[in-house]
Amino acid sequence: MDMAVLILYSSSPKTLDEEIKYLADVQKKAVFGGYGVSDNPDIALQEMELVKILQGKNYGRMFLSIVISFSECESCILDDNKLELIAFEVCKILPNGYQVCYGIHFDNPTQKHIHFVINTVSCYDGVGKLDIDKRELIRIKRATSYVLMYF
Repeated sequence: MDMAVLILYSSSPKTLDEEIKYLADVQKKAVFGGYGVSDNPDIALQEMELVKILQGKNYGRMFLSIVISFSECESCILDDNKLELIAFEVCKILPNGYQVCYGIHFDNPTQKHIHFVINTVSCYDGVGKLDIDKRELIRIKRATSYVLMYF
């Protein structure tokens, strides 16, 4: 049986603004949400940019991106409510102190997927920019697997 796949993208040609707009794209029948930011994409962008400005780190890599793609079988089983719960639970797994927003894309009912954008600047003073190493990625994948098994 095919299972969900989690992929981390540490770089992107898109700006933070473009990435958040993509997450909330109505053509993708997207459901947008946030963890530590607003559920409104425009406000979420402003909140993420404000943290960068306040911390003096409005440069370099602006965000990390994670995508969880579901198999055809899983896509048929997982409804809107379950996918929103999964997205919110995964946000809680991601590194503490970093704002996260997500977009659940429903444009292809047999290939549902969730995009996450993580601000690389922490809300807390004295914390360096986010970099997810292999050990942290393994922790995230393991914890995400437990969430997916639950649902």
